Amino acid sequence: MIILKAIQQQISGESLTSQVVAKYVEQEMEERLEIHYTPKHLHTMAVEHFTKMRLKPALDAIEKAIKLAPTNVKFRISLLKILLAMDKAEQLEEIHLPLAKIAITMLDTMYFFW
Repeated sequence: MIILKAIQQQISGESLTSQVVAKYVEQEMEERLEIHYTPKHLHTMAVEHFTKMRLKPALDAIEKAIKLAPTNVKFRISLLKILLAMDKAEQLEEIHLPLAKIAITMLDTMYFFW
């Protein structure tokens, strides 16, 4: 957070680059204030909730982890596992379907080497 504040103070000017960086720093600061854990810790929390079949808290934790680290493949796979478990437990709702589509699309566009 200290680094983000320092960057925010250094950014000045009317150029498009300055405005984009300023907006990015502002968004990052807001997310860091809202979410008090690291993506890795949030994933660990999601896994713990999942193993105890607390699916809604698991979903909430993994969504926060993805918000902080949107390109993390492991988090997307965990999201899909949680959604599948919610479907089996008949807890999946219509509002969850876009999450699955986004995760599948991201994974589909990635290149995996075996």
